[in-house]
Amino acid sequence: MKVYFDRKVFLGFFLALGILTVLGIYSYKNSRDSVNTSRLVSHTNDVLYHIEKLHSLNLEIEAELTKHVITGDSAFSSFFRLSLKNARDHFMVLQELVKDNDLQKARIDSIRILGVEKVSFIEELVNARATSQAFAQQQITEDRNRNLLEGIEKIIERMQSHEKKLLQERMKENETEVAKFYTTFFTLLIGTGIIIVTLFLAINSTLQARIQAEQALVVASAEIKDLYQNAPCGYH
Repeated sequence: MKVYFDRKVFLGFFLALGILTVLGIYSYKNSRDSVNTSRLVSHTNDVLYHIEKLHSLNLEIEAELTKHVITGDSAFSSFFRLSLKNARDHFMVLQELVKDNDLQKARIDSIRILGVEKVSFIEELVNARATSQAFAQQQITEDRNRNLLEGIEKIIERMQSHEKKLLQERMKENETEVAKFYTTFFTLLIGTGIIIVTLFLAINSTLQARIQAEQALVVASAEIKDLYQNAPCGYH
């Protein structure tokens, strides 16, 4: 049995199928890009989290160190060991997170150098406080300690600023991709809908023409039959 299609219907069908195929491919690509962008945003947030933890620990250690120098509080030693361990843990994670970013990698190396010097200074200060409070108070206010503290703070601020800028760029890129996707998706969807409606109208028009032709054929056949049956005997 042969099936006949109007050429325009045939073309419209494959055009709609092509648009749906493109829509599927584009949706898959956009979904993959969105997942990648989300991963980068999550990565940036992780970096910012560990930077902030280092920042907080640096300030907490400095505050407790000042308190120890003034009061001689013996709890500082255990606090310092625990804080130093936490700082190392955050530092190691942060070092791994920024290994692909040369600028941030250089900054984390600078923090490591300053951090080692800061730990050495704190240990010297604790030993000094055990023998002379006045000398320890003098040491903690000198330029060496202030330069170490400010140096670490400045590097942390630069790292935070860099990551926040990256975060804004990535979030903006994600928003742009989402807006672009929805615009393209709905445009293709509307186009497909228009083609389907056009196909329906074309098919309906073809069917109506065929029905009218069949009806005309039936009428013509009936007229011929009637003419034949009612013709004079000599015409038979």
